[in-house]
Amino acid sequence: MMVRQLLVANLKAVACVSCLSVSVAACGGARAPSPTTPTALAPTNPAAAAVSPPIDVSAVPEPPGLLVVGRVRKPDALIPTSKTWVSALVNKMTDDDMGDIVDPSQPIDVAATLSGSNRDPQLHAAFSAAVRSLDEAKIKLEEHHTLKLGPGGQFFIFGKGGSGDQSKANRHEPTGDDDDESIACVLAPAVTGARLVCGEKPALHTLTPYLTRTLPRKSWPSDVHVEIYPGAAREQLKIARTQLPMIARSLVNVSSPAMRDLIDASVGELADIVNDVDRLTFDMQAAEPLVKGTLRVDYAQATSWWAQVAASQRDRVGPPPPAFLHFPAEAAVATFSRGVDSKLLIRPSELIGNAFVELLRSSNIPQADLDAVRDLAIRRILPIFAGTTVYGMGRDDVAIAKSEDAESRGVSELVDLVGWHFAQVSEPIAKVGPMLKDVAALWNRPAFAAWAKKHGGAPRMRIAPLAAGTALPKETVHLEISFPIVDSSKSKKKVARKFVVFHFIAVPDEGTSWIGVDLDTKRLVERATALLSKTPTPGTLATANDAQSQSLRDAKISGATRLLLKSPYDGSAIFTIASEGPSREAPAGSSVATFAVPRAIVDDFVNEKFNKKLGK
Repeated sequence: MMVRQLLVANLKAVACVSCLSVSVAACGGARAPSPTTPTALAPTNPAAAAVSPPIDVSAVPEPPGLLVVGRVRKPDALIPTSKTWVSALVNKMTDDDMGDIVDPSQPIDVAATLSGSNRDPQLHAAFSAAVRSLDEAKIKLEEHHTLKLGPGGQFFIFGKGGSGDQSKANRHEPTGDDDDESIACVLAPAVTGARLVCGEKPALHTLTPYLTRTLPRKSWPSDVHVEIYPGAAREQLKIARTQLPMIARSLVNVSSPAMRDLIDASVGELADIVNDVDRLTFDMQAAEPLVKGTLRVDYAQATSWWAQVAASQRDRVGPPPPAFLHFPAEAAVATFSRGVDSKLLIRPSELIGNAFVELLRSSNIPQADLDAVRDLAIRRILPIFAGTTVYGMGRDDVAIAKSEDAESRGVSELVDLVGWHFAQVSEPIAKVGPMLKDVAALWNRPAFAAWAKKHGGAPRMRIAPLAAGTALPKETVHLEISFPIVDSSKSKKKVARKFVVFHFIAVPDEGTSWIGVDLDTKRLVERATALLSKTPTPGTLATANDAQSQSLRDAKISGATRLLLKSPYDGSAIFTIASEGPSREAPAGSSVATFAVPRAIVDDFVNEKFNKKLGK
């Protein structure tokens, strides 16, 4: 029963996580519900059961409230290192040996519907897997189960003892009102061959005809295909929209007006996303040498903030900025974004700024100082990231591995762990440099100094010169933030206080500015020098000759991220994002995200993580 409950939770999670994914990526358009042919339950008349009913495998309409459909096209090819993972997974989900009858060379389909009211939503989900043959499946199942013939040539699967046995073995019975959330299974004729359909009992009524007679007729070229239709949840969410902010506030126990406004706006944004998105489609091709995936969000309208951000990026598409390609090929992370319309940041900035000030108000810092903090952080620093921004970071993984084996770690190990970080913004140094200076000046105001003295662990800040002989431009600004190291020893002997010092620099670069952070000033200066536009770029992303880097350099995109994956998963993963204009399928445009990961990395991960959970 525990494993069955796990399947119930998993099937519900598929649809729920899909909705949340749409909330983050964007949601929308309704699909007109069409009546479906209900599947009758096991016959109550024993005499009727003895007569084989006619078999109908003609297509049926989509079930009302269709929320999710998905397919794994060739399961055994998806994870070739484990030919029996499909059977093992089915066994885990059904708490039985039903996986033995499944044919892993044929598609596995999944579907979910959403119905009911906002007070009592009903989420029904089921999956179907092809069997090698109907007769072979019947023989195999009858070794441990009782099969009862139902309408349309279906066989309801019961535990040993038949429908009269009310023990745990009878848990697959799809009739009766008790324990409707237990997992039931049906062996049913399909448009080609036969399929095993499993899900909660109510789900079999709605989804068995669709999963055996309609969905198998659809064809998608990708190895994994998922479609999500947020419109199925639109009516429930529309009715509940006024209640959701109150529920969210009660969960986090918020009394601050500014925090309430921030929560209300965030919850409202999620509802607007659901209204905006017509369809979310995910496709993955697991070929050699790369596993490639595409996530497409089609917008029916653009009322949500997220959809408006996507629309503002349509004209911000092109190859990666030169600054992005100046990062070294060994950078752990390299990413860029072409930014958004700065007007779209006004309202979020106000909400965040007001909440930030209210959180600081309990510190008894004067209102004038709080207003200065908000002005600096929200009105000056945040907007500089609205334009094209690149970011990269790197660490010494060899040194980190050595420090993990050491009995104790000191500041030098922390330097390796933190690594270097650099971001380029499109604003000039005349605007960025003073911000670092104002951060130090604001922190050293009497009110903040008093607060820092009261809280002995507070950091120190100062603008400091760089070491003599540094070849960076004279406009470079260097900010030191020193964090005291807490002495955990019980010794009463007074010792000199030690600090961990973070070094921030702002460096001009042909009308733009680099902002760097490191614990090692020498490494910080060397990296900044290498990133400047006029510096030669050997060993960087601009000259890397691997297929991933070459394809990235030629892409026409609005943003991308490159992750360097170290042992045991050596290689790199590439993620991109772009926006497309309106089309017949997406009247308000689309957002398209892609990823590409070496197949060897995926196989290694699956072998190490997934197969262990299946007991392989």
